[in-house]
Amino acid sequence: HFLAAMLSPFTSFRKVEKAPGDFTEIVQAIVEEHKRSLSEVAAGKPRNLGNGSLPLNGLVKALVKQHEVEVSAARMQLPTGIKKLKEEWVLDATQEPLWHIADTNAPRRGGVEQETLFAHAEERRLQNDLTSQNAGKIKEDIQMHEAKMLEVVGDLRSSSWGPIEIDIRRRVCAHMRAMEHADFQLASVREEQIHNIEQIRVAKVGIWRLLTDADVNNTISELELAMLVGNYETHKLVQVDANLRREKDAMEVDMANTWSRVQELAAMNKENEAKLEKAEDDVWRMHKHEEDMHLQLWKNTFELQTLAWKRSHVRSKQLSTLANRWKVFHTSTMLRRQEETDKAISSGDSTRMGTLCERIDELHTRIQEQAKLTKIEISNFLATVQDRQSKLRSRKHEQTRETDAIRDEFLAATFAVMIEDIRLAWLRKEQLQNVELSGRVRKALANMEDQEWLKRLSTSQPLAEAPFQASRWSSSSNNKVGCFAALGTMCSRKRS
Repeated sequence: HFLAAMLSPFTSFRKVEKAPGDFTEIVQAIVEEHKRSLSEVAAGKPRNLGNGSLPLNGLVKALVKQHEVEVSAARMQLPTGIKKLKEEWVLDATQEPLWHIADTNAPRRGGVEQETLFAHAEERRLQNDLTSQNAGKIKEDIQMHEAKMLEVVGDLRSSSWGPIEIDIRRRVCAHMRAMEHADFQLASVREEQIHNIEQIRVAKVGIWRLLTDADVNNTISELELAMLVGNYETHKLVQVDANLRREKDAMEVDMANTWSRVQELAAMNKENEAKLEKAEDDVWRMHKHEEDMHLQLWKNTFELQTLAWKRSHVRSKQLSTLANRWKVFHTSTMLRRQEETDKAISSGDSTRMGTLCERIDELHTRIQEQAKLTKIEISNFLATVQDRQSKLRSRKHEQTRETDAIRDEFLAATFAVMIEDIRLAWLRKEQLQNVELSGRVRKALANMEDQEWLKRLSTSQPLAEAPFQASRWSSSSNNKVGCFAALGTMCSRKRS
């Protein structure tokens, strides 16, 4: 019995984490959880996580996850030519390219991610409306106590010392304590409103970044579809990059204006600190609002904090803009390579195709070399990350300038690892394109039966670290080695 009593909290915890089954069951559970919460609030009961069920936030996450699972299951029923498993494209190389630039799993306009952020902002707005109502009620209480206190204060001044005056003073003190408590409550309400206002801005910045990424990804996807029919509209990418550059420049102007205000506030705080040192020693003197230097320092410092929040959000948007510009640049490069290859094959010029094939092989070797250097760079950054993380773990109960400096280095190194990982992924994406382009050119040369170029390409010796070697092509044999063999290994399919 003792063991059962000790284990019962853990068994109930496991029940709490257990989510319902399919999509409709989770929706029904969300409705029931919502009704239960409303009934508890209406009855004045404290809110809890529910009896054996997930809280509302967990149910919503389970709903989104189940939605993705069922969509993936439905996608599995599609024909093989258009099926997509996670990040791996399973396509017919004779119909579509094996490399893709746009991310089909990226958030889209009007998608679940955008709705989630919008709902978060709306929730904060609703909380602010509720706190405003509470603030109104608190103000009414303050006005009531103030009116009663003023009535009693008149009696206090006209009374003589004795039991009556003592009773009057008690009543005055009671009203004053009530007003003091209410004023502190009012300040707490305002602090909550400040937090909600900032969280609304966080959600809106998140929506801005999501929509910017979605628009760029959608443009790249449209250009990929146009490429399949031979339309290379790379000038659209130039316009997208120009728009992103324009937004980034506007953000820099905003950052400069914000920094000017930061400098003004810093100068004002310095002056106020100097005034504090010259403060009078008359403790019976009542300072005016503008003469209270502590209050002015407090207000100016909070404005500095809001400007820091704003600058952080602007930098976040700039990072998103720069990431998209980097993606647009590499997309344009890959589309231009595809266009030049198509033109070379269409020309029927074996010399042009052979020269292009050599350049493709050389580019592949350079990419492989850069990938190795990128891995070394990632290893170096990871060593820094582990070192800073271990230092922070050993001082996890401290909050000093030294720990903040270590944390800054930790964040910077982690970010460096992240972008190097992205760079490495794009290098592999370009490698995959090179594999396909090389195969197309070699096949065209084989169909032309240009023995001179076939012999030259088949006898060329690539560098030892290049995993894709020159393959032998002939009109009567299947290509089972070289670039297409490597491609078959990567995609787990055999191609001729």
